[in-house]
Amino acid sequence: MTNWLVTRVRDELAPDPSLDSQEVVQAALNLVSTAPGSRPGRVVVGPCSDGIKRLNRLHESVQAEMLQ
Repeated sequence: MTNWLVTRVRDELAPDPSLDSQEVVQAALNLVSTAPGSRPGRVVVGPCSDGIKRLNRLHESVQAEMLQ
C-alpha cells in the first residue's frame, strides 16, 4: 500500500514535458507591460485553463459584489 501511494504521488508531481515554461515567462512580461489599474487579478497559464478561467470570472464577480 505504501509503495503504491509513494509511486502515485511521485507520478503526479513529475514534470510534464508537454508544458512550456516560456508561457509563464511570456505571461509575466505581459503583466509587466500592462498599465497599472488594468492588470488582471489572476493569470492562467497552461493547458487546463478553461475551468480555471470560469472559476476566476465567478470569483471576480463575487468579489466585486462584496466590495460594493
